[in-house]
Amino acid sequence: MQGTLAASNYNFTFVNGVITIVAGTAQTITFAPIPALTYGIGPIALKASSTSGLPVTFTVAGSDTLTGSILNINTVGALTVIASQPGQGIYSAAPPVSQTIMVAPAVLTVAANNATRTTNVANPTFTTTITGFVNGDPPSVVGGSPVLATTAIRGSPVGTYPITISQGVMSAVNYTFALMPGTLTVTGGGPAPDYTITANPQVLTILPGQTSQTTLTLTPIDYFEGTVSLSCGTLPSNMSCIFTPAAFNVDGTGTPTTVTLTVNTNGSTQLVGALTRGNGNHLLQASIFWLPGGLTCLLIAFNRRKLAKHTRIRQWMMLLILLCGVIGSMTACGGSGSLTNSPYTAPGTSTVTITGVGTSTNLTSSDSHSVNLTVTVAGPQ
Repeated sequence: MQGTLAASNYNFTFVNGVITIVAGTAQTITFAPIPALTYGIGPIALKASSTSGLPVTFTVAGSDTLTGSILNINTVGALTVIASQPGQGIYSAAPPVSQTIMVAPAVLTVAANNATRTTNVANPTFTTTITGFVNGDPPSVVGGSPVLATTAIRGSPVGTYPITISQGVMSAVNYTFALMPGTLTVTGGGPAPDYTITANPQVLTILPGQTSQTTLTLTPIDYFEGTVSLSCGTLPSNMSCIFTPAAFNVDGTGTPTTVTLTVNTNGSTQLVGALTRGNGNHLLQASIFWLPGGLTCLLIAFNRRKLAKHTRIRQWMMLLILLCGVIGSMTACGGSGSLTNSPYTAPGTSTVTITGVGTSTNLTSSDSHSVNLTVTVAGPQ
């Protein structure tokens, strides 16, 4: 078929030819093993050859890239590279050869920065330094934050304390983390720790012989740590203080602690079964005086005839009877001759001073504070 063939001085005669198809010569590919890879490692030159001598081409799946035979690692995980030779001339296509390898994540070093503070102040905000970024990655590829902690509290004494670090929620797609602890150094010169004591309620009204309670609260200042012993000052007669527990134990965390104070107005246990009248006077006292008088009267009654002869003796005997009767009446009828006093605190209002003396692990000397409590013992209604 002439097609577009043309020549001004010629005609064309066409003769058909014959194409002979023969089997291509087989060829194979040798693909050198790819070494272990880590994210961020430099470009890798892939090496493969064919028995035909024809050039071998490479393909790779995923986000990793190829420039000719140069492989660039862009992510971690499984990586498959395929080497192929499509055939040419007398050579048929070579069977492709693939290699699958795992790309390991790179390692970032996360180090807790050392810190310093004085005694009796809060710990500073701990920070970290991250190194080891590759492939030009910015620090923003790391999400979340590690957890930083120390055994030192605000009231801890001078010394060094570890700053521990754990991964927490920190993450990065192509990285793992190597965590390095730091050191907190506590030096002297911080504020002196102290405390205050308050009472709630601060005013108590109590019936004689009864008890009442108030809550004492110790509030640490600058993280006081130690023990505060408690005592009541001068108390009215038959009044006592009971602290539960007996002292404040302060742990140095700055947390307030409480103690219950019970004020008791019954100074002793009441006697049971005493011989008393309704007004509390002992009839026994009256009998001491009435008994001699009664015996004297009986004596006079039986011996009145004999005594009638002795006028002076009779007069003295009558006077004795009269005196016994008067004294007995005074005693039995509510005079001031009671032999016992009331075991209760007398009615009235007084100020009770509660004092705390602190012995602190972060003080060089004891520290004392007080709070006043107004106590009213109510009178009879």
